[in-house]
Amino acid sequence: MKFEGKYGGNGLFIKRRIVVDLSKKSFTKIDRIFAVLKLKDVAQPLPKVNYILMFRTLYNKCQSCSIDDFDNSSTVQLSLVHDDNKKLIVHESGNIDEIRNLAKQLAAELNVKIRDGATDRRNPKWLN
Repeated sequence: MKFEGKYGGNGLFIKRRIVVDLSKKSFTKIDRIFAVLKLKDVAQPLPKVNYILMFRTLYNKCQSCSIDDFDNSSTVQLSLVHDDNKKLIVHESGNIDEIRNLAKQLAAELNVKIRDGATDRRNPKWLN
């Protein structure tokens, strides 16, 4: 299975993508400026994934944001958690159903569980 996700970036100047190739057990981060100039494109070995994490995030971090803003955020990130809780962000979207479906596909391929912190940040649940 080969998967291409998008995350981060400001949409106008910087585009961030990641390609995860489960058959080769590798991932490649691709950053582009103005969708033309490529900054990174180096394949790296995929670490051993402990679980998949879905969580809400504030896209633009701000000092004036309150903790309650996380509950109202429409951006959901999907990460592969490895080593000592390090996260490799593989996709983000405003559509939680898209994230949930992708998490299920990746969990089946990687044979790991899903931790859903997006539905209820204060009470995350293990899925499957």
